[in-house]
Amino acid sequence: MITRTAKASSDLLAQAADLILENGAYLKEALPQCSNKAEVISELKKSTEQWNVLFTDGPAAVFTLHVSDMDAVIDKFLPASSLSFDTLVSSLQHDLKGMKVGSLTLHVLQEMSEALMKNGFEKRRTLVKLVGSVIETKLMPILPLDSPTKRDIPLLAKLMYESYEKSSEAKLPSVASAEKLLRDIMHGSQGPYAAEASLISATLLNTVSACFITLSSPREAHLAQLFTHPLYRARGLATTEVATGMNKLVKRGVQTLTVWLGESNEIAGRLFAKLAFKRERKLVEMVSMIQ
Repeated sequence: MITRTAKASSDLLAQAADLILENGAYLKEALPQCSNKAEVISELKKSTEQWNVLFTDGPAAVFTLHVSDMDAVIDKFLPASSLSFDTLVSSLQHDLKGMKVGSLTLHVLQEMSEALMKNGFEKRRTLVKLVGSVIETKLMPILPLDSPTKRDIPLLAKLMYESYEKSSEAKLPSVASAEKLLRDIMHGSQGPYAAEASLISATLLNTVSACFITLSSPREAHLAQLFTHPLYRARGLATTEVATGMNKLVKRGVQTLTVWLGESNEIAGRLFAKLAFKRERKLVEMVSMIQ
């Protein structure tokens, strides 16, 4: 059964923490601010991220889960080595079906992809994690910059939907799903929202580009969303937003900024190369319909 860790019993939280602590690489990647069991339990219980544990006879997997409309996305996926993927996938799909979910997207390590394909998943794309040092720059804004507010969300959702509509990145099912995603980011679904480092670029008539940044830890930030209207690309707007956002993060003591993007997204790759971001790791995006 999928259980939100914020509502889990002390015993279940302890078992989930043990599963995480058995994998040092996962702990460093997913919960870099934690170094012992007590800290892991506290983070799972109080985190603004939507941490969940799949429990069968014991903790079968730990992950973050985001549901928008009828689509579920699982990140930071850590399965228990004692459980077969057949059983794991069956249990996940059974519970998500009960939550009225129609499709599941899993971001996993390459070595998990074959087992998932045997269980009906299709490989969509390879994601690359880029990491950059947060340093001050002197890039001047091309258009006026401001931080997005909740009042901006409806217009930004439409902009986001149109930006992804013909891109190589994962498409959004609707403007409504984009709006929910942006509201969730502001509410902390991907970590504390860094309002002052999140920026939008606007002409006299329209907002044309946006950058949303969250905090993974006091020393690390995450670029949750970056999108620009197709008519305003290749003008340096996104680069300026990220650079200006880093200027704001420096004042908070943040040292690194991370971003995930599709490996085939050459435009974004060039943008982050200009800002001296380096590749750190890869994940595979696997998708399955839930019958």
